[in-house]
Amino acid sequence: WRALSEHTSYSSPVVGTAAGRRQFVTATCEGLVGLDVADGSLLWRVPFKTHANRNVLTPILSGDRVYFASHSTGMRCLALAPSQGGVTATEAWFNKSLRINLPTPVLVGGQLYGVGAGKDFVCINATNGVVEWSEKGYGEVANVISDGARLLVLCEIGRAHV
Repeated sequence: WRALSEHTSYSSPVVGTAAGRRQFVTATCEGLVGLDVADGSLLWRVPFKTHANRNVLTPILSGDRVYFASHSTGMRCLALAPSQGGVTATEAWFNKSLRINLPTPVLVGGQLYGVGAGKDFVCINATNGVVEWSEKGYGEVANVISDGARLLVLCEIGRAHV
C-alpha cells in the first residue's frame, strides 16, 4: 500500500499494537501519524511541526502510548484509544523544556533516558514527563541502548557509561 502525500522526515517508523490496532507509527515533517498496517489507512494524526520543518527522533510506542520529541518543540506523550473505525490520539503530557535533538531516548522500567537540550543526560518519568534526575558531562550526542535492565551510554568523545 501507499499512504499520505506529506514530506518525509529523518525519523524511522515503528510498528506495533496500540489501542487494539496493529499500526505503522511514523513522523512526517508535519506531524505524527498512525496508519493501519493492513491497508495504510490513516488511524490518527497529531500535528507536530518544528521550526526546521523536520522531525528526527523515532517515535517510541509502548502499550497505548507514543512518546516523541523535537529539539525545537519539546517532548510529548500521546495516549491512544480505540474510537469508531479508528484510533483517537490525545496528549497525555507535554514538556517544552525536554528539547531533545539526538538520539531517540530509551524507555526502561517506566523511565525515558536520553540527552536533553543542555547536554545533560536525563531520566524522565514516562507517566508524567517530569525530569527525575539529570547529570552533566555526556555531550550533545550520546547513543543510549539498553538490555531492559541496564543502560549503555556511548558519548560523542568515545567514553562509555554503564
